[in-house]
Amino acid sequence: MARARPLSLVALLASLVACSGGASSATGSGSASAAASGSGTPAASAAATASGSGASAPVAVAGVDPAIEERVRAIAASCVVGEADGEVRDCPGDERGALVKHLRAARPTTFVATLAALARGPGASDTKLYAASLGLMGDLAEAVDRDWLRANATRPAAEGVLELVASAPDGFAYHFGRAAAAVPLLAGLHAELAAVLDRRPAGTLENHVYELFLVYGGVAALRELQAVVKSSSVTSARQAAVWAVGVANYDGPIGIVSKPAPADKAQMCDWAKSLLNDAEPRVAYAAAAALGRCRGPYIDAALAALEVRAAQQKLDEPLGHAVRAQCWTEGVVGGAVNGTAPQCQKALGIVAQALGRKDLPPGDLRAAMWVVGSIGEGPGQAPAAKALLGKFAGHAERQVVDAANENLKRLR
Repeated sequence: MARARPLSLVALLASLVACSGGASSATGSGSASAAASGSGTPAASAAATASGSGASAPVAVAGVDPAIEERVRAIAASCVVGEADGEVRDCPGDERGALVKHLRAARPTTFVATLAALARGPGASDTKLYAASLGLMGDLAEAVDRDWLRANATRPAAEGVLELVASAPDGFAYHFGRAAAAVPLLAGLHAELAAVLDRRPAGTLENHVYELFLVYGGVAALRELQAVVKSSSVTSARQAAVWAVGVANYDGPIGIVSKPAPADKAQMCDWAKSLLNDAEPRVAYAAAAALGRCRGPYIDAALAALEVRAAQQKLDEPLGHAVRAQCWTEGVVGGAVNGTAPQCQKALGIVAQALGRKDLPPGDLRAAMWVVGSIGEGPGQAPAAKALLGKFAGHAERQVVDAANENLKRLR
């Protein structure tokens, strides 16, 4: 685990979505060398002589469910398929809807195996079929329910998915990523998946899968994440491994995340807590953001560590978002704020103290205004937040003024 890779989780801390089962929010950066163009797909060599844009010839493929194959080929032929990322949209005959309807009615346990076989077989020379197979596998992984997905995660199917994870271009991270994580993990292939990720080039797909490790592997998969944080020199991978604790403890309305049992949650959150003083600030911020979702005393621990860091360095955007994570509603309408009133007051105080510095760049000040506005929506924090924002309503930089005024409006 000594390869160098670019950062990918800063935006995750900014949006904390999720995805990942809720989080959010999540986001990305570096990619494999051919990901942007899609030229790294296994079908790329064939694409030099065939565009792959037409309907796939209905040649029988061993190990596939004919009913699923027929619908997937119709999607590849008729819908708009992102050959660089696996997104499926604009189906003129609702071909994608027809596949979903079939899955929910028949509950076939051959869905994953079929799409994996299509991608590795005819998809090797048909870029649209390859992209549609990977994208649909990930986007529809939870189309029925978790029990159905678990039934699809047989060892042979999981081994087929691992082959695809090893070679999939980085651009497929968000459409294929959920299946890339879920199927091997539900099949119990934790170590095998981690080994495949370790061999991949730098990119977002690896990080996205790490973020989902605890959602689908449970606390039993924590060991692999601990190894990444301990041994990897790659900041983005270490961040993603830590943020997996936050993804697993998402408290939003999306029903695809099964919250861990109390004892498992404690084990996960205790590990994240142990990383609050990591030498790499971005790893420490990921740990703090995760603890915002762990709630209770974990937020107290995060605030104490963040207060020390804020006193020692400038309030940049990643630090500000880590503070915000201790007191916000995760973007959930009607949701409960992570922190209590005293915890939110503490978070706002940390930001206020940090804003006392005179050398903060305008961009960081602008970001801080949004942190203040977000914390101001916490219990009893609006008056103090508005007073703090008001101090910047006459700032010399227009971007700071605009951000301050926008957040004053949101708190009225």
